[in-house]
Amino acid sequence: MGPPDTRGSDDLFKHPGLLDFRPSLTPFVARSFGELQVTPLPLQHSRLTHGYLFDWQGSRLAWLCDTCGLPPDTEDFLRGQPLDQLVIDCNDPPQAAPRNHNDLNLALAIIDRLQPRQAWLTHLSHEMDNWLADHPLPEAIQPARDGLILSCGAGWPVTV
Repeated sequence: MGPPDTRGSDDLFKHPGLLDFRPSLTPFVARSFGELQVTPLPLQHSRLTHGYLFDWQGSRLAWLCDTCGLPPDTEDFLRGQPLDQLVIDCNDPPQAAPRNHNDLNLALAIIDRLQPRQAWLTHLSHEMDNWLADHPLPEAIQPARDGLILSCGAGWPVTV
């Protein structure tokens, strides 16, 4: 249980030790955890947020949650990375003016530009779930679900 948090995750900065929270990530600089490379990627949201590029033995998975579009530097960086899997925020069905999260139109445009082998829509709202019940997606784009296990290559299971 954490402290009261009326403004989102701001209280994590006020209560050190509650979580091992390290806000000193350097964008586009990979950190190694054994054979796993993790690269923080700045995203567009109402406050600072990062996505991550996971690279393990040449297989790449980009995790882009809590974003509305992509900053140009992040998109340029990812265009230079062949992606096996892309997990992307898609909170809403198509709409006129998304605010803090991708709608389907923004998510599909990003997927089209980054060209992953497989894309997964995540952070889905109930409205998006309902919309998906009546509208099929292309085969290489699927809604993610709790407990989904992704495989980017030999020995690479990731649970979403």
